Amino acid sequence: MKRLLLATVLSTFCLAGCETTRVAVPVKPPADRMDCRVVEGGRPELPAEYVVDWSKVLTVDQARSEHEAYVRSVRAREGIVAGWIVTIEDRLFLCASDAEWQRDFFGRLPDPG
Repeated sequence: MKRLLLATVLSTFCLAGCETTRVAVPVKPPADRMDCRVVEGGRPELPAEYVVDWSKVLTVDQARSEHEAYVRSVRAREGIVAGWIVTIEDRLFLCASDAEWQRDFFGRLPDPG
């Protein structure tokens, strides 16, 4: 009986004057949602464009051949640049997708206040 009375008195005291203690526990996002990465290796090196020496071109066939060589060199450069852009876009998409997931996930958590 004394224990019950003591428990009642103590619980009444705490209900009247004790503050609720809250403990914040950090939430660790999954590793696959934290995979933003730097593009390794820097920008690719581009080969020089083919330069046509028009002073040596004497026929239409030579001009056509020189022009085709120039276009091939430009297309090779464009291929390297396009590959670089696709690599950057891939990394950007993954990072943006992770950021969106984190905004949604942490937005659903209750406010700490």
